[in-house]
Amino acid sequence: MKYRRLLYVAVILAVAVLPLASIITAQAQTTLPTAQQVAGAMTIGWNAGNTLEATPCGETAWGNPMLTQQLFNSVKAAGFNSVRLQWHN
Repeated sequence: MKYRRLLYVAVILAVAVLPLASIITAQAQTTLPTAQQVAGAMTIGWNAGNTLEATPCGETAWGNPMLTQQLFNSVKAAGFNSVRLQWHN
């Protein structure tokens, strides 16, 4: 009985979810840029370095400013169009 329920659930998921997943994937492929297109659009970048790895004291531990929306707006206003964030969890 237990295995029959699992089989029913597996069949229902296969019938209901798999076609939906292929539709979503097809839509994403037609609307999202490729990695090469994104990389090609990057010109000058700003490196936040290892700011987010300054643990346990937080991102200002090494004398860097907090990563705020205002900071990113300033970086963009200075002409940068990409930002490198490194974070190891």
